[in-house]
Amino acid sequence: MAFIIGPHRGEILASGHDHDSEKKVKADHHFEGQRSTLFDALYIPSGDHVNQLAKSGRAVQYVREAFGHCKAIGAAGVAIGFLRDIVDLPGVEFQHEDSSHVKTSYGVVTTGKFDVKSAATGPLRIEHDSRDFMAEFSYVISRHRCYERELDGLTSRVAY
Repeated sequence: MAFIIGPHRGEILASGHDHDSEKKVKADHHFEGQRSTLFDALYIPSGDHVNQLAKSGRAVQYVREAFGHCKAIGAAGVAIGFLRDIVDLPGVEFQHEDSSHVKTSYGVVTTGKFDVKSAATGPLRIEHDSRDFMAEFSYVISRHRCYERELDGLTSRVAY
């Protein structure tokens, strides 16, 4: 099951839209209401919302906690910069934000370009594949945790 976690529960408007707009999503939970440890993985999509995440200590802590508990983390586009520059995950290598290739480093899967529509229409594959974000992220999730982070001492370098 997938859940949307946001700064608050309920409707969240898309950037530049008002309350009458149909461009909104419904957050199932908020950062303080459901800890990241309750979920198997965390995915941060690209978009204007990343600027707001970068200003939220709660959001940063949420991702760091997931990292510290060896959870799979995925990010696309500008969300890569959020992980790299704001969350500051030690030892992790990230894909370039303009690349369509996929990079996995310590259970963190990143790609510059990710089209959700094509992912939703294609078959779901769970396999190691540096060209298919969904297949690679699904593979990393299927491993349950990335214990290499702990073995290499990365989890102790992140405050959460």
